[in-house]
Amino acid sequence: MNQNKDKALHKVTLFISLLILFFVGLMFAPDRVATDGIALVVIVVIVFFIVYSLANIFGLFRGFSKSLATGRSFEDIPTSVIRSAPQGWVELQGVANAADGAVLHSPLTGDACVWYHIRVTQGDSTIRDETSNAPFLVNDGTGECVVDPKGAEIEVKKKAVWSGQTPEPTSRPRKGSSVSTLTRYSYFEQLIRPGEKLTVQGRFVSDDPFQVSLPDLIRETVSNWKKDPKMRERFDADANGTLNASEFSELRVQAIRHAGETYGGRAEQPVINRLVADSQGGRPVVITSLQQDEFSKRTSAKAWMRVLIGVPLVYYFFLRPILQMFHL
Repeated sequence: MNQNKDKALHKVTLFISLLILFFVGLMFAPDRVATDGIALVVIVVIVFFIVYSLANIFGLFRGFSKSLATGRSFEDIPTSVIRSAPQGWVELQGVANAADGAVLHSPLTGDACVWYHIRVTQGDSTIRDETSNAPFLVNDGTGECVVDPKGAEIEVKKKAVWSGQTPEPTSRPRKGSSVSTLTRYSYFEQLIRPGEKLTVQGRFVSDDPFQVSLPDLIRETVSNWKKDPKMRERFDADANGTLNASEFSELRVQAIRHAGETYGGRAEQPVINRLVADSQGGRPVVITSLQQDEFSKRTSAKAWMRVLIGVPLVYYFFLRPILQMFHL
């Protein structure tokens, strides 16, 4: 069972427990108090179900609109090249590579990858659900960009589903394999492999080693050295615990020299490009190995499916009992 389901179950359990305690208390209360209390509880329960139903419907349509917007963005935003990509929301296309050569391996099959999502279920229970969060690189031939998959919306072309008798699979998925009702465990695996072609969208940020000017770096270095007890002790020639004008002047000279050397050494450091979520707009990074039109169609289909399935369920389990109670 995943975290979202756990949280929802805890909330429902708490609500039911409070109701039980309330009714137990009413059993020992005077008749008038008990009658008024029961009426109050009924009203609270009705309001709770109405608000909960409206919140679910709002969530469904909000997810629906966001999914449609994500699909449209893949059709509307032109593809940029990393070498000349503007700062801000962009779309990039390139091949996936492991950052710093740190190739990952799927916990189920051991296959090399730069990102994975695996799940193991037993009947209706999820006993294992893991997603890697390690950043990886996308290279389009003009440059590299670090992609952070944490919290990203990811759609991959191939998904492996197979089954077995043990929590750890003893066989690999075969072409056309599926889940069998005769087995105890089901396995699900999604991978992004090194060299796989990807389309990614996110906020493009370039970390320029020269973003901080030399005067700012000098001021920062002097301030940090002045606050550092070890550096103060190093320049406290008379060891009286304070820096006089001469001692502080020597600290400043050495700090300026150190800042200059640090700033000069940055000339050899490359610009680091990163693709991150849009914290202000709330848009996550989008990563897919699908073609643009295929991704748009799949995203739109998911959005409509969410509404077509979700709205009847909310109506049947929450709104319908309330309407029947009032004979509407």
